[in-house]
Amino acid sequence: MKLVINAMPMGKERPRTVRKGNKIIIYTPKKTEHLTNLIRDKVIKEKGYLGAIPLRVTIIHYISRPKSAPKSRVYPTVRPDLDNLNKLVLDALQGFAYADDGQIVTLVSAKRYTIDSPRIEVEIETKVEIDIFPR
Repeated sequence: MKLVINAMPMGKERPRTVRKGNKIIIYTPKKTEHLTNLIRDKVIKEKGYLGAIPLRVTIIHYISRPKSAPKSRVYPTVRPDLDNLNKLVLDALQGFAYADDGQIVTLVSAKRYTIDSPRIEVEIETKVEIDIFPR
């Protein structure tokens, strides 16, 4: 299954807490919730639930190049961290593309600057035949 999410990649934000009287309310920030919903909607349109099988996931985050970055720089070495970018995507896919993220046995990930529109490209493969780490 291949997905292209046309949105600016962002790291997963921490849940926020608010106290209202005696109640403590925990909520997800709106930016994180919005991107999560975009990813889930894309999976639902693709009818992409794969079940509980081993998976290989490839995620490439294309980030808009800031004006201050040299044009020769291809690799963004600034925040957001790659693991936070992946966390949002993998958590959004859980329950919609696969049962649990524990099924992912191989994860390939990268972040790049782009001159095109920012996006997230995700490929989920069910055939995990080539093991890059021999036993």
